[in-house]
Amino acid sequence: MGLPSVSIIIPVYNAGTTIDAQLASLVTQSYGGPWEIIAADNGSHDDSVARVRAWTDRFVDRNATLEVVDASATPGAGSARNAGARQATGDLLLFCDADDTMGDGWLAAMVEALGRYDLVGGAVETALLNPPPRSYWGAPVPDGEHWGEGESPSYCIGSNFGLRRAVFEAIGGWSEDYPKGGDDQDICRKAILAGFRQGFAPEAVVHRRHRSTLRALARQHYGYGWAAVQLHGKFRGHWPGRSLADAVRAWLRLVKHVPDVLRAETRGAWVSDAALQAGRLAGCVHHRVFRP
Repeated sequence: MGLPSVSIIIPVYNAGTTIDAQLASLVTQSYGGPWEIIAADNGSHDDSVARVRAWTDRFVDRNATLEVVDASATPGAGSARNAGARQATGDLLLFCDADDTMGDGWLAAMVEALGRYDLVGGAVETALLNPPPRSYWGAPVPDGEHWGEGESPSYCIGSNFGLRRAVFEAIGGWSEDYPKGGDDQDICRKAILAGFRQGFAPEAVVHRRHRSTLRALARQHYGYGWAAVQLHGKFRGHWPGRSLADAVRAWLRLVKHVPDVLRAETRGAWVSDAALQAGRLAGCVHHRVFRP
């Protein structure tokens, strides 16, 4: 029996400044079976598509194909990922983002892990693409396997994610109802509830790029907070969500660490945490869910 075919799907939106680095990291991957790259363009109005197409011949030299598909019908990463998956031919579907890069051996490690699990996530590294002080931004990721604040199951982040096609089809793919993030948690929860096995591939590394400004970082984490409440509303019968005591502790932590804003190495983490908590409050009001 031959090796499974693999489709790597990248949602792309105005990624002209970063997509070359991602494709450069993918063109060096080695795999003995058939594989393809699908760039799902979500309506870019910069030179992203032209930049992707300029790499086509280089993937042919690696016995792989590179294709751009139109995913502009509905804004959002989930919609773009679904559009790419509909065009994909692989037995295994891998997902990464246009503003990150994948580590050496990523493709092989993901395929190996999917031989043992139904869906997998890889490790996260944040120093390579983020010079100080940006390298200090965001919450620390201890091993890439466990995310969330205890009220939700571990999940695989969308920028380093893979699953078998049969799983994708069984759970209906990515939800397109999460405009502010959270779609990766949603797809993992759906898979877990359907009885599929989730695993971790520590040798499959994504070099993650933080947002370039504090304002963009705050907007991103505000969305994560909003999405946390949206997820709780959808899955409250299966996972309890955050307690009021946990919420109070989170806000007290913010107040205690206000001086962190004065230091470059801690400013980004404080801003992202404050935006996350604010997003949760706004999400509670919008979704009429009491889970602050």
